[in-house]
Amino acid sequence: MASKEKVSGLLPEYNMDHGQRGLALIFNHEHFYWQLQLKERRGTATDKANLIKRFQELGFEVEHYDDLKADAMMDRLRKAAEADHSDVDCFVCIFLSHGEEGFVFAEDRKVDIKEVTALFRGDKCKSLVGKPKIFIFQACRGDIGDNAVTPMLGDTHEVEEDAASVYTLPAGADFLMCYCVAEDLLLEYQMNKKHRGLALIFNQELFDWKLNLGQRRGTATDKENLVKSYVNLTSKFEELGFKVKAYDDLIRENILHKVRKAAEANHSDADCFVCVFLSHGEDGHIFAKDEKVDIKEITALFREDHCKSLAGKPKIFILQACRGTVHENAVTPMVGEDSEMFNEVVEEAAALCTLPAGEDFLMCYCVSEGFVAFRNIHLGSFYIQDLCETLQQQGSTLEFTELLTLVNLKVSRRCVKDDKQMPCFSSMLTKKLYFRPKEEGTTRCTSVFSCSLPKWCLIQ
Repeated sequence: MASKEKVSGLLPEYNMDHGQRGLALIFNHEHFYWQLQLKERRGTATDKANLIKRFQELGFEVEHYDDLKADAMMDRLRKAAEADHSDVDCFVCIFLSHGEEGFVFAEDRKVDIKEVTALFRGDKCKSLVGKPKIFIFQACRGDIGDNAVTPMLGDTHEVEEDAASVYTLPAGADFLMCYCVAEDLLLEYQMNKKHRGLALIFNQELFDWKLNLGQRRGTATDKENLVKSYVNLTSKFEELGFKVKAYDDLIRENILHKVRKAAEANHSDADCFVCVFLSHGEDGHIFAKDEKVDIKEITALFREDHCKSLAGKPKIFILQACRGTVHENAVTPMVGEDSEMFNEVVEEAAALCTLPAGEDFLMCYCVSEGFVAFRNIHLGSFYIQDLCETLQQQGSTLEFTELLTLVNLKVSRRCVKDDKQMPCFSSMLTKKLYFRPKEEGTTRCTSVFSCSLPKWCLIQ
């Protein structure tokens, strides 16, 4: 039987009134086989003890394990996925380890994060369908530091440095992936500069024949909707006031030229920056007309050490860019699209969940990595349709990551035959983001996370 939903503002809340809060698994890895050439993780026992205490206080049944081999860890995860969670609110899984390129390390080898999250998808773990599945990763490895561009507080003694490399998003609804959490209550971004900022839109419909990419019919509607959403809406939303520059079917060299020009501009009197790509995508790249462009190459231009006038300001990237064949199976009845529209809907699949390096980035993806997205050849893509509608209705009042969660909900309720679409976003914002009229402002708090939840989750 479906859970009853509470409503908080525009978004329904998850039902957190079951008999039990749920299971929290903690996998703590301090020591590793010498062949892996990984350092001992000193201090991780303290992290584990703190997590056990806090999650027990929240009512979770906590199970914790130290230095498990990969097979033993996967066996415990499979056991958890096969358990009956009918009378619980949610599920939590925490990894304290090293990480590398979408993997976490067990004692003896690395484990693919996708293999872990796949066990808890709705079609595999039916008793957790519609319930929050929360994964927390303190899992890092590397030697690339994030350069400080302003003085930072804190004692540097007895601190070891890691670089994160496990930012892999889940495929499926009701997942929340947590990689780094802000420690203090923080303010809102200051959005009272003279200008709202620049919004670039790169719309790619036609491609060179040698790329073997289909024409993206319907993408012109997406571009038109986005331009209207940022510039020409009602008087209240016009106060957002982005300066929109839109480009069609540029080659790679021209895209990079426009992006570099934007990065080199003076944004001192702007609140933020937005960049939108409507194209095909593959393996962390988006396609220009003639060849693909590395997303990391683009976002790197706007890091604080390269684009100083955007330091401390939101940098928002929206990617409607898909290619592939994997489907997201509907596991519960969904609000259907008109059957007459089936033949006018094109399906694609995402391969773009690549996160930027640096603070104050927000990456918005039309669909979780590896799964199908839909685009109506007349009305445009589902994601852009719902994003534009939500921007028009709540863009000046709702906190922006809350707005994106509402978009998650709207898109997830669409269904074409037996397939559905689940968007996601990845946030490295360090404050709350509002596009209020500029004379208004208050102080708020925040965290840093990656989300494909379509509702609020309140754990009390």
